[in-house]
Amino acid sequence: MAANTAFMQIGQSHPNHGGVHPEAMLSFSEGDRPAWQLRYFSDRDEDINTKFSHIWIPTRGHTLEDGLLMAACFLESNSPIHDMIASHTRKFKQPRFDLSKDIEGQFHQKLLNLLQEATLSKKYVIHLLDRSYLRKQLGSLYMYSMNLEVTMSIYRREFSSWGNDWFTQGALPIVH
Repeated sequence: MAANTAFMQIGQSHPNHGGVHPEAMLSFSEGDRPAWQLRYFSDRDEDINTKFSHIWIPTRGHTLEDGLLMAACFLESNSPIHDMIASHTRKFKQPRFDLSKDIEGQFHQKLLNLLQEATLSKKYVIHLLDRSYLRKQLGSLYMYSMNLEVTMSIYRREFSSWGNDWFTQGALPIVH
């Protein structure tokens, strides 16, 4: 069974206070088949908030970057990434798009190169849970010109059904 281990909020940064006004969120699920799932936030249409609009199956070596690629394709205005994919295949607009099968490796690398050269206008906030596979790929983010914030777990408490006991890791900061 797949579980979400990371989330990426994409939107506008507040000029004075930081944070993000999210326009959309990507959820990353791991399991038999990892996937990035895009959900738009909209005050006008309640139905769209409950459904994923696109699911992309990432490549193994560039899983985190494939999430950025998906976000840039659908959320960055006047995106050259969107135009490049659209000129190559229409499959990317289908509900499910497999980057390993639906485009060839050389084209995928061209997209990643274009993404590295692009200046992304949105703010990207990446939230990683403790055991997320994406933690291993965080170093790739240095290659991108983007407003970025990464958050990671500092505390975890879970009940183990096998051990019939609580597991605790980390500590919560106490601020006085």
